[in-house]
Amino acid sequence: MSADTSPLAGWRRVRRFAVPRWMIEAATSRRLAGDWRGACAAANVEVDVDLTAVARDHGRDVAGAVEDDLRHLAPDLLRWHLARLLPGSATLRPQPTLLSSHPGGHLQVVPRYRNTPGPLLVLRFAGPADLRWGLHANRERWDARRTGDLLARHGGRLPFLSSSPHGTAEEVIALQDAGKWREAWRLAGFAIDALDSESPLLEERMAATRFDLTTLAAAAREVGRPEALIDLDGECLWIDGFQRRVRTKADERADIPPVLPLARVERPVDHDLVRLGEVSLDELHPLVAAAMVAGHDTALGPEPMVDMSPFTVRCTTGKHEIGPGGIPHPPEEIRREQSLYALGGPRPAGCFAVHIGWRDPKVKLPGVLRRRRAAVAELARYGDGPALTAWLDAGLDPHLCTEEALTLLHLIVWLPDPASLLARLLAAGLDIDARNRNGDTPLRYAITQGGTVAAIRALAGAGATTEGWEEAADKARRLAELQFLATP
Repeated sequence: MSADTSPLAGWRRVRRFAVPRWMIEAATSRRLAGDWRGACAAANVEVDVDLTAVARDHGRDVAGAVEDDLRHLAPDLLRWHLARLLPGSATLRPQPTLLSSHPGGHLQVVPRYRNTPGPLLVLRFAGPADLRWGLHANRERWDARRTGDLLARHGGRLPFLSSSPHGTAEEVIALQDAGKWREAWRLAGFAIDALDSESPLLEERMAATRFDLTTLAAAAREVGRPEALIDLDGECLWIDGFQRRVRTKADERADIPPVLPLARVERPVDHDLVRLGEVSLDELHPLVAAAMVAGHDTALGPEPMVDMSPFTVRCTTGKHEIGPGGIPHPPEEIRREQSLYALGGPRPAGCFAVHIGWRDPKVKLPGVLRRRRAAVAELARYGDGPALTAWLDAGLDPHLCTEEALTLLHLIVWLPDPASLLARLLAAGLDIDARNRNGDTPLRYAITQGGTVAAIRALAGAGATTEGWEEAADKARRLAELQFLATP
């Protein structure tokens, strides 16, 4: 199954860009040194937890328990598992994610709203949380002490990832892969005759959810009640973990049972990525790889990717190899082609399409450059400043312009500390007030698209035009309010 056609292709892209290797190394080093605040800073996770206030309002024992969770939090691991909540990913759910419950409140992580500046994730000790999106039953996804829980729940081996002969668990997953979800549930030992057989929504939800059927009954029993509830965004499943019965309708006198978090009832996405060949174990976060295969200690995280290898294009005078040094044509020829195109002449071809198309989104680039441009833009959206610097050091032409007419000055607005890159790009001749397809300068784009406070200040301090910024800020605030009101 190729990365382009797999339903997990989006997750593969997230795994490639969202949590870089340097971040894992920096956060891990600080965590192991006992500096949990420094570890959070390295993973771009803000800590908005006042332990003194927690102790005052809820007692020293509660504050001590919260601090203990924070000391053992692996923020890079948390970011890894919440990568779909980050602005560079395909989806964004702005609701808080519950990490642990304590008398008087919950330790939660809150994703930044798309149109508000600030860090990507914020840790808070707050009130009610939606249990559907909690990781409180999956502490292996953020607590460094509990990474072995995943294998323990599966009896020491994950299906398809050990040398043991294939058994029922592998057969169940194979049925799910084939879209035969009813057969998979029955093979896993569940009685599903009470399910609504005429609900298109149920069919859709059941086929789309990667249920971990080998541990689902145990998860339902953990609540200590005869039944547990799974909320599938419009359809609810009532799971009897003792009798292994599943139904969609409750008895009229039935109490609402506890809700199982979706993370607890789904297979880990990394399990599917590895078994389907989308990523290798060694490309995973080290703690994730070790949690999936006992003793696996060679994973380092995503491979740093800087590819400036030469490629060949067919030009008017033959085939030319193009590398980091640019196209093999004298400056006067390049200026002539640029002038002809600007005056309404034919679209550039060959080497000139490479040079002009890199700066003008209306000129089609060769596939290798479109992929290179997309990779750089994705790294920027996840705030990976070191990766952008590495690309520039390797010879990347800084005058990149995306299909939306975003320049690198637009793209660096999500960096936690963009000052050095901003100075470098301005020195290379980039226009600080260049406008994208919507007419937004980098400063206005930073305000409306949730750029970091550091980026907004750096652009303003470097002389960016501030005209209209108050209107842009007001628009961003209104969008953030709408997102907040729409939060489940």
